[in-house]
Amino acid sequence: MMIWMLVKRNMLLFFKDKSAVFFSLMAVFVVLGLYVAFLGDFMIRPLRETLGEQARELSDTWIMAGTLGTVCLTTSLSVMEIIIEDRSRRIFDDFMITPLKKDHMIAAYFLSTFLITFLVCMVTLVIAELYITYYGGRWISWSTFFQIAGILCIDILYCVSILYFILSFFHSTHAFSNITTIIGTLSGFLMGIYVPIGALPQTLQTLIRLFPPSHGAALLRRAMMADPMERIFYGLPSQQLEAFRINFGLDFHYGDVFCNNFGNIFILLATALLFLFLIWLRRKK
Repeated sequence: MMIWMLVKRNMLLFFKDKSAVFFSLMAVFVVLGLYVAFLGDFMIRPLRETLGEQARELSDTWIMAGTLGTVCLTTSLSVMEIIIEDRSRRIFDDFMITPLKKDHMIAAYFLSTFLITFLVCMVTLVIAELYITYYGGRWISWSTFFQIAGILCIDILYCVSILYFILSFFHSTHAFSNITTIIGTLSGFLMGIYVPIGALPQTLQTLIRLFPPSHGAALLRRAMMADPMERIFYGLPSQQLEAFRINFGLDFHYGDVFCNNFGNIFILLATALLFLFLIWLRRKK
């Protein structure tokens, strides 16, 4: 019961802070702004030469799927400011004199971060679909919606696990703001959401494939783009679709080894479990 009271307290703290909610969605607005301003034309023009006017839906869905993957990371980080503030203001010490055990405190912070991030991702998905359909795309099906929700749960679990472990070493809001700036800046590039992976140097492509959150973005792209790809590439050579999937970061290859959905999910879950174990080891510190 006390765990849920702390979860409720953390969620109320976050959603009552309008600036925190706004900045958790900042990644969506930044990517949309860049995409509308110049990135969209950069990606749509070459696609339109071979795919016609339907290239717009494909490009829009690609950028929105990547943005959704970024929001999993940036929102988790934004929510964890509550943890840093509780540490810096010694609220942690106040909790320690209550019957609430430290393991329960960790679980409550972890769960509240997960739930808040999931809700923000759902809002982001609605914004993404409104944008896609405004420019002529189609709404996702219910089966695709639930598939995306499942992927988000796995992706958020990974993001919360690794971020909670990293932030367990920080105790001041100043240090937290620095790490937030670094992670927020690099995440978009390392997930390959601004420029198709195929347009980047080979070294950077390899780095993106080794960055675990990129696997979450790849899963989201496959789910959201399955229907438009099936329609748009219908009747075209299979080699053309395969090249598109590789160049736009839907499929990852490591030499001759292809990383399928199972491989992406395994990497995310295995990494999440590793950092959960590390969190458990640090729980007494």
